Amino acid sequence: MGQDRALTAPVKWTVPVYDLSLDRLIEIRVDQVFRGEMAAKMVREANEIKLDPPQGKEFLLTRITVKYVHARGDEKKHFDRFTMGLVSRTGHMISNTLPVGLDPPNPQFVGTAYPGAQVSGWILWVVPVHEVDLVLRYAPYIYESKAAWLATTVPSMISANVE
Repeated sequence: MGQDRALTAPVKWTVPVYDLSLDRLIEIRVDQVFRGEMAAKMVREANEIKLDPPQGKEFLLTRITVKYVHARGDEKKHFDRFTMGLVSRTGHMISNTLPVGLDPPNPQFVGTAYPGAQVSGWILWVVPVHEVDLVLRYAPYIYESKAAWLATTVPSMISANVE
């Protein structure tokens, strides 16, 4: 589960991503998801500038945790929102462009880690209201790595706070 876009990992499901070329193992999961009005409220509370999403769009907040399990040579790795992509159910990439000055709540998903450490934080997306069943794709930019595919919805729920 989570190794293919057709079989995405549900919220709270950990997906291993193994990079053959660097002998590196990373585990990733979506911890929390908020969309629509709840996400907008959280974004407004986190920012000095009170911006709403453009017409026809809404905010999607995803809290991600990545554990850097193993690497050959104990090398560090950087993680941030740019290693993540958002894909529609029809396979179209959703742009991750945010309005200037708009940030997700803290902690934001960004950090550099050595094996054994983890990075956890929020990523903010601006998504079309009509796009449902969006899927996160983690791809570590390495040719010989497989991507992890993570659901951003919880069955029968629009927002999930699963601890």
